[in-house]
Amino acid sequence: PGRPENRVYGAPKTAPPTAKNQISKTKYNYANYNLFDFGIFIVYNSFKGWCVMDLSKEIEIAKDVRKNSYAPYSRYYVGCALKTKSGKIYSGCNIENDGIQAICAERVAFVKALSDGEKSFEHVVVCGGSNIDKLENCLPCGYCRQFINEFVDKNFKIYALSENDKIEEYTMEDLLPNSFNL
Repeated sequence: PGRPENRVYGAPKTAPPTAKNQISKTKYNYANYNLFDFGIFIVYNSFKGWCVMDLSKEIEIAKDVRKNSYAPYSRYYVGCALKTKSGKIYSGCNIENDGIQAICAERVAFVKALSDGEKSFEHVVVCGGSNIDKLENCLPCGYCRQFINEFVDKNFKIYALSENDKIEEYTMEDLLPNSFNL
């Protein structure tokens, strides 16, 4: 009776939940855990059952496009890969200037997709850091969160890639619980 319990799986064998291997908060009635260091997850959703999620292509694209960042002022290099529901992947990197008109990687990817007529989005993978050869925990800024929120629902997934290809999953509701709406 009732919903099945969330199950916890770690890398590479079954492991108890820890801050390091827990990917998603259980308040959404599912839990994701990094099984491999290749962007592959086993996801248990109490409504859909077990699913396998492969983010390896998006991770590769986000890390690769990050090398194109133009960040002479902040020296913080960000790349992202936005996957649409049609299966296309759009990349973006941050591009700064000496004024306040810099554009973040997430908005670059969304603008490219929107200008190609895409309107439905599946998820985005974001990676960044102050050293081009090393990743740090990197999440969309407040401006990007509000911008992304315009085009997705509250359950849209944001995957933040950090050192050793560790991934944390967030939803729009996690990152922007009280968004501004007209």
